[in-house]
Amino acid sequence: MEFPTTLFQALDNAHPEAARQLLTERLDSLSRAERVAELFWWVLLPPPEAHDWLEQNLPSAVAQQWGVVAALSQMPWSRLHQWLERGRPHNLAALDALLAYRKPAANMSPLHQECAPTLPDPPTLEVLTVALERAQERDASPRAENNCATILRLAGEICRHEPRDRPVSAIARKFLQEGQQAAQDEELSTQALQAHYDRFFGADGTVWHDFHPQHPIHVHHYGPTKNRRYELLLSEGISFAPMQVGEHAATPYVEFMLCLPEGWFGDAPGAGALLEDNPQSWPVQMLQNLGRYPHTSGRCLALGDRIRLFEAPEGFPGSSMTSILLLRSEQFPDDFDQVPRGDGSAIEILVLHPLYAEEHRLVAEQGLNALLDRFEAAQVSEIWRLDRPNTCAD
Repeated sequence: MEFPTTLFQALDNAHPEAARQLLTERLDSLSRAERVAELFWWVLLPPPEAHDWLEQNLPSAVAQQWGVVAALSQMPWSRLHQWLERGRPHNLAALDALLAYRKPAANMSPLHQECAPTLPDPPTLEVLTVALERAQERDASPRAENNCATILRLAGEICRHEPRDRPVSAIARKFLQEGQQAAQDEELSTQALQAHYDRFFGADGTVWHDFHPQHPIHVHHYGPTKNRRYELLLSEGISFAPMQVGEHAATPYVEFMLCLPEGWFGDAPGAGALLEDNPQSWPVQMLQNLGRYPHTSGRCLALGDRIRLFEAPEGFPGSSMTSILLLRSEQFPDDFDQVPRGDGSAIEILVLHPLYAEEHRLVAEQGLNALLDRFEAAQVSEIWRLDRPNTCAD
C-alpha cells in the first residue's frame, strides 16, 4: 500500500502514534533534500506531535520550508518565542514561521495559499518588537535581519485574528488527498494512453510536451505511413483529471484526435519542430486549448458535442469553417476509441471534425443524424479538408 494511503488510514483510525511512526520512518529513509520536500505531511498530525518532531529534527542548515511547515501545523507564538530565544537553527525557523503567517501571496505554494494559516495567540506589536530586537542581538546575519524587518513591516497581517470554519489540518488533508487522487489519475491515464498509442501506431511517433502549470496537454504526432496517408495528432492530458460528467457523457475521461492531410507540416521532422516558427502548427495549439477547455470551463465534452471557435465570417486559417464536432473514429478497429485505465474506467478518444456555421446550425435544429447523413452523401472523412464543400450550402 502506498505511503499516503497508509498515513490517511492511520489518521482515520485515530492512531496519531502510528501515523507519527510511519511518517518518521518515511522521512528517515530520505536524503536531506527529499526530506524537506515531504515535510508538509506533518501538517496532518495533531499539533503537539508535529511541533515536537520539528523541534527535535531541525537541521543545522535549516531551509525555509521548516518554518512554513511550523506555521501550517499552527505552532503558537509561545513556542515560536522559545525558538527565537534558543538561537540557531531554531531562531531562523521561527522567523520563517512568522513570515509564513502573513496573508496568502502568489509566491507561496498552493498548499500554503489554500490553508492560509493564522498565528494562534498572537503577541501585541510591542511584545513582537522586543522579541525581534532580542533575536537580532543574538543573530546579526543578513537572513535574520532581513526577516525581522519584513516581519515588523507585515506585523498587522502576521498578528491578525481571523476565526476559522475548519482547522488548517482539515483543509490541508482535503488538499493533499485531492492532490494524491490527481497524481493517481494522471499516472493511470499516462500508462494507459502510452500503451494504447504504441499498440495502434507503434513507438515511432514524437511528442510535444506541454508545460502549462495547471492543465498540460501533450500532443503525440504520427507521420504518414504506407497504410495511413495522413498526419495524426493525439492528445495526452485531458484525462489526467475527470470532467464534470453530464447526462450525455459515457465517461469523465476523454482525449482528442485530429487527422491532417499528408505534408501538412511541410518538412518539419518531428512534433518538437512543429511549433517552431511553423505557420501550419496552429492545429496543435487548438488541440491543446480544446483539451484544457473542459477543466477551465467546467463543461463536459462528449460524443456529438459542438464547440464554436469563431463567429462567421471569421474562421480557421484559410477557411470559413467556424466550429468543431466531436465524433468517434471510423478508420480504426472498434476497440480503438475506448482505452481501459486499469481501474474499471475508460478513456474515450474522440475525433475533431471542422464544421461550417450552417452545419453547426443544422445539428442544433435537426439533430446530429441529419448532418451525418449529409456527411455520408458528400463522403466527408475524418481527414481535414478546410476547402471541402459546405454540406449545408443549399
